[in-house]
Amino acid sequence: MLDTDLTARPEHDSSEEAWLGFIDTWLRTAVGVAQGGHSLVLVGYSMPHQWEQQALRHFLGHIIYIALVCSDDELDRRLRERSWMGSPCERAPLLELNRTFRARTDMTVVETDHQSPEAVAELILSLTCLRSRPKDGGSS
Repeated sequence: MLDTDLTARPEHDSSEEAWLGFIDTWLRTAVGVAQGGHSLVLVGYSMPHQWEQQALRHFLGHIIYIALVCSDDELDRRLRERSWMGSPCERAPLLELNRTFRARTDMTVVETDHQSPEAVAELILSLTCLRSRPKDGGSS
């Protein structure tokens, strides 16, 4: 599991071309991991079409897109608890992004308001088939 925010920089938000370059970098990483026979979960925010239109997309099998969302009130509460997200101006774009993801029909949307992080993690594992598999190829 890798968080795409690790390499995000402000210039990636400067244009669609810059953002797609960012997506391409992570797609190259995913292809490398897949060629090594491993599964990968990328955590970040982007839309399915941004991945599907990439030239290297054909090197990967099925991609599962999952949006973890919550109500506006819950997200606002969570963001206020972060010392670096205190002002309404800082929170507004994230609330809007959350609304956008909640309305998506091209990905699995998981409401997290009333679920523990552990329960959400279990749900993601069940959706992605990423549970550990025995080395002998048997089922878990």
